[in-house]
Amino acid sequence: MTGLPAGYDIGLATQADCAGLPEIERRAASAFQGHPGLGASTIDLSVVTPLGFLQDCARTGLLWVATHHGAPVGFAACDWHDEDFFLAELNVDPDHGRKGLGRALLKEATAFGFAKGATRVTLTTFTEVPWNRPFYESEGFKVIPEAEWADWMRDSMAAQIDNGLDPAMRCFMGVESVAG
Repeated sequence: MTGLPAGYDIGLATQADCAGLPEIERRAASAFQGHPGLGASTIDLSVVTPLGFLQDCARTGLLWVATHHGAPVGFAACDWHDEDFFLAELNVDPDHGRKGLGRALLKEATAFGFAKGATRVTLTTFTEVPWNRPFYESEGFKVIPEAEWADWMRDSMAAQIDNGLDPAMRCFMGVESVAG
């Protein structure tokens, strides 16, 4: 992918890439510790995306990695829910942040979803953390009002609540296909 600093690349993940991704997620999540934009939410650094889910995503071509000289430093894991392409996780190791990797991963996943027929790409994020909602808005994502949530979205939010996240500080966002 062009536009990235020297030594960085974005591509589909392999099974071998998966083992290190939970640690990247933990390191990325540590940036949220104590942030005032979290409200009552707590970030439990022991709760990360299950390795089995990441391996399934890699096996089905729904996991992208950002690499630095071949070693993973970020990832985007996606899943399908009806015609929605859901960005389940987007993480970049803070030591490699501010280089455009998160944006490149988001664009790669979004382009893939639309190319495969998604009518919308969706995600959940924190509403009051400056590097979350505003970042996605800069890429055309808009908040999806709760009244418009699909059943799978309600289930997803319930799981996030079970993991200690404050629903008042979370939102679903989506971007529609230009064709949709």
